[in-house]
Amino acid sequence: MKIEYTLRVLDEFTCLGGDCPDNCCTDWEIPVNQEIYDKWKSLPEGEEKQRILNSVAITNQDGQQVIMLAQDPENRCVNLNSDGLCSIYAHLGPDYLGTICREYPRVSRETETKRVNTASLSCPEIARLVISADTSRTPLFTTPSAAQANALYAPDEASFISDFLDTWMSGTLAQRKYPLNVRIYYLADILCRLATLSAQGAFDPAAMRKICKEYKQELFSINLAVKNRKFRPDPFVAGSFWKFIYQAGQRLFKLNENSNEARSGLITTLASLTDELENQYHKIYEEICAHRQRARPMIRDFDSGFENYLTALFKYNGFPWYPTEGNYVATFVRCIIPFALTQLILWVKVGEGERLIPQTIWDAIYKVERTVGHGPGIYKELGENITLLRLDKYCACLLDIY
Repeated sequence: MKIEYTLRVLDEFTCLGGDCPDNCCTDWEIPVNQEIYDKWKSLPEGEEKQRILNSVAITNQDGQQVIMLAQDPENRCVNLNSDGLCSIYAHLGPDYLGTICREYPRVSRETETKRVNTASLSCPEIARLVISADTSRTPLFTTPSAAQANALYAPDEASFISDFLDTWMSGTLAQRKYPLNVRIYYLADILCRLATLSAQGAFDPAAMRKICKEYKQELFSINLAVKNRKFRPDPFVAGSFWKFIYQAGQRLFKLNENSNEARSGLITTLASLTDELENQYHKIYEEICAHRQRARPMIRDFDSGFENYLTALFKYNGFPWYPTEGNYVATFVRCIIPFALTQLILWVKVGEGERLIPQTIWDAIYKVERTVGHGPGIYKELGENITLLRLDKYCACLLDIY
């Protein structure tokens, strides 16, 4: 038996089709599973069958046949009609769609002990539903009953660790009397301590439990220190951190830049942070603080929405329940980068005179997730800027994220 979590807003989700402000059939390489391709080949002979079979590009990679939907010169799937709808779906129905096309934005991932049914925030409607969800009484994800949790078979040590950390992370985020940035900092600080134990060969479940045990008291202490201004990021280090966020966003947006003016508009927003600053990290941080200070009163009106965003990011990317290659720190940072980048974009928008409304926020979220958060780009950035994985160095910078 597995503990199962499901993103509740999936019950409300309906694809917007031609009314969607973006299009999931553009810019992405979309694979076709062999089963569906065989189903297409079994269609009655005629123009429809030939058109569909001509809509794929088949290559051989490492001895394996790879089937991808072809794209037109504007990087749109060739099956996309002018009304923004799929011609395969229109003529044959959902049973003839490839698995990716049929299931997006839904995603299900599982471990030995857990299954998580969630969705990608790169979908505008999912971003809207997540940000708008009222979680004051009902959590964003369904949670198992005590009976279901107790019925779980004894997991191995790795599963126990990830399950324990997942429960600890959820408990931390549930402490809403503390600002979200304080909770984010605390999560990062604990990861630093656990990583140090691991490097010393002293990490085990008992040590982990001991470190995570007093999270309420630690949150109180951190919050008090922040309020009294006894705990602040080092300006030089913080400038370096935000320069990375800014430049990574610019690079990843430009790599994916296309005819969609809305997405390329985010590059313009990021460019409002002048490149002339270069390595003047103190000045970079001063500019960041100025943007943040102007936007903060508006941002604070959306506390629950940003908490929902971060919670959904963690679940979707496997932190800490299913970390990529078993690396908890890298998976955490992988979630924090788009979250920080979204904040930066919104700060700059406010600085340019734009007023924040819910649509502005979920637009920024889905565009960041669609371009930066989707695919391996962030991990590539981390590979080239490995110092960002030094949470012990950058941990305090996270106090500025929200």
